[in-house]
Order: sequence, then C-alpha cells, then structure tokens
Amino acid sequence: MNLNIKARAGVYWAAYSLLAALIAIFALVRPSYNWDLLPYIGCVVQLGESDPEQIHRQTYALLQERFTPEVYSTFVDPSPYRRELARSPEAFFEQLPYYRIKPLYIGLLALGRLAGLHPVDASFAISILSALTIMVLIPLALRRRFSLGRAHLLGGLVSVAAGLPYLARLSSPDALSAVLLLGACSCALLYRRNAAAYSLLLLSILVRPDNLIFVLLFLAYQYLARHPGLEISLNRTAILGVCALLVYTVTGLAGPRYPHVTLVHHTFVGALAYPASFDPELSFELLYRVARKAVGQAILERTMSAFCLIGLVSLLLPRRGTVADQAKGMIVLVLLNIALRLPLFPLLDARFYAPHFVIIATAFLLMIATDSRPDSALRRPIELWRRRTRRTAD
Repeated sequence: MNLNIKARAGVYWAAYSLLAALIAIFALVRPSYNWDLLPYIGCVVQLGESDPEQIHRQTYALLQERFTPEVYSTFVDPSPYRRELARSPEAFFEQLPYYRIKPLYIGLLALGRLAGLHPVDASFAISILSALTIMVLIPLALRRRFSLGRAHLLGGLVSVAAGLPYLARLSSPDALSAVLLLGACSCALLYRRNAAAYSLLLLSILVRPDNLIFVLLFLAYQYLARHPGLEISLNRTAILGVCALLVYTVTGLAGPRYPHVTLVHHTFVGALAYPASFDPELSFELLYRVARKAVGQAILERTMSAFCLIGLVSLLLPRRGTVADQAKGMIVLVLLNIALRLPLFPLLDARFYAPHFVIIATAFLLMIATDSRPDSALRRPIELWRRRTRRTAD
C-alpha cells in the first residue's frame, strides 16, 4: 500500500512537471520580445561605458546580432518615437533613467553577460526560471488544506489562469518581481521564516520600485493580524518600513529620476523621445484622461476583473481557522495594493499583477477547502486497508 501511495505521488509530480516543462518549452519556442528589452540592455552596456554614442552603438549592435532582420525592425521602425531613438544617441540615453531604477534585474543581466550569455538569453532565462519557481510555490501553499493530487491539479489551474505561461515568455523583470513577492509570502506564512521573507521583500523593490506599496502593506498586515508565529512588534515594523523606504531611495541613486508626471505623460499621452527637456504640468485634464482610461481598461480587462471579483467574493466567506484567516488577510492586502497602485500608474497589464492573481486564487481555494487535513488523501487508503485487515482477522 505504501508503494501504491508513493506511485500516486510520483504520478502527481510527473504530471505537474510535464505542465511546467510545456510552459518552459512554450516560452522558448514563442518568446515575446517586448521593446523594453532594448533600454534594459542599454543599462547593462552603460555599466562599462559612459559615452552615450558608444552605449547607443553597442546596444543596437547586440540586438542586431541576436535577432533576425524582421524581429530587429520591430525595435527601430514601427513608430516615429522608436525611429528617433534608433537615430539619436542622445534620445536613447535619455530613456535609460526609466529603467536604471531596477538595479537588481540589470545586475542579473550583467552577470549573465559576464557568464557568456547574451543579454537577451539572460532575460528569458530569468523569466522562465522565475515562472517555474512560482509553480513550485503554489502547490506548497495549497497543501495546507488539500491532498497531494488536488494541490497539484489546482496548482496547475492557478498557474495557467494567473498568466504564468505569458509571464515566462516575456523579456522583462516582471516574473522575477513576482517570484520574490510570492517567495516572501511563502517564507512568512508557510515556514515562519520572517528574516528570509523580509530580505526577499526588500530585494523585490530593487526589481520593481512600485513593490514598495506591497511591502509596506505586508508589514502592516503582519503587525495587525498577530497570527501565531507571525507576530511583529511596532518597533520592528517601523524599522523595516524605514529600510524599505531607504531601498526605494537607493533605486534612484544610479541616475536622475524623472518626475512621476513625466512618466505618466510618456505612458498615457505620448511617448517622449527627449524626456529630460520635457516640462511636466500636472493638470486636472491630464488626471481625468488618465483616470478615464484606467477605468475603461479595468472594465475591459477580463483577467483583472475576474480576479478582483473572486477576491471580493472571498471576503464574504465565513472564517474557518487560522489558514482561512491568513488567506482572507492576504486577499485584503492584495486588493488594497491594487487600489493604491492604480491611481499612481494606471496601466492594466496582466504581467504587472501576476503575483496578485496567484495570491487571490490560492487564498480563495484555501478558504473554500472543506478538509483541513492536507494529507487526508494519503490517509484514506491506509484507513481502508486497516479496516479490511480487521474484517479479515475477525
């Protein structure tokens, strides 16, 4: 019987591993070359070069040697903005401050280049490995309330629904940001490793500075929830909050940080080839246009709407033990993070919210689980075998 249980566990792991392998293969066969890859490579080149003309020349040369002419043309031709950046080293150099604020991601790309990897290949390696690590974390969380088989089945559904196949094929820091946030939650909630959790949270700010909102909300949640093993004093909460703010400040030391209004105008009104000379004006008309566009996107973005609806429904469910309490608290945290982030940068792209979707889906499943014994599926065959043995003996 024990061999049968082990065989079933092996089947679950094999099926789940097959899904992970398919996601990795899909990312390798159908990669998504988003334009932001170009300035990220420019930041890597800038680590060893200070002349804007040399940075421009080397960056475009790296892309040209890696891509086919058809793919390369998408980085230089489709719009006047991209054509101007391909023509002007000054214009391209002025784009880099948007991306230098993510030093951990740029550092990993640079390490990959030192190890012999092309920066493009290093970016995809980071995304694929991060997505696969997230797929490991999801069943570990679900095992708190589900059997081994159900945890892997539901983990596969959560992985696909939350957009991990899409995240794995992006040449961007979003997958790395997601795995750091989810890893921090796992360290704190599953293994009571607060030191590791805080380290990962601080590192996440070096990948995406807007993760500061999530970090501060998580610290507040730990202080207010006071779950066993998660207690944190007010002094420690304040110290960690200050550390998070300091790390956020460090992200701007690599160069000048443009005003947030410039970033909003660049994203929602019109791309700025020369943002350093742009004189930003914060007007009610600009805020209205951005807010209207954000609300319209929120309504049309089905993934965001679906997961937010699941989160709101979860808040109406009754509490059933510590696991359900923690799950509901994390859903509140995520919904607050989305609500606070949207007004600051209302660009609704699923890649920004993948960790939020994973948390909402996993927490919702933990709240609706009826069996609080994670290994119950392994215990039932043993109990049946014992009953049959007793009947035979009688």
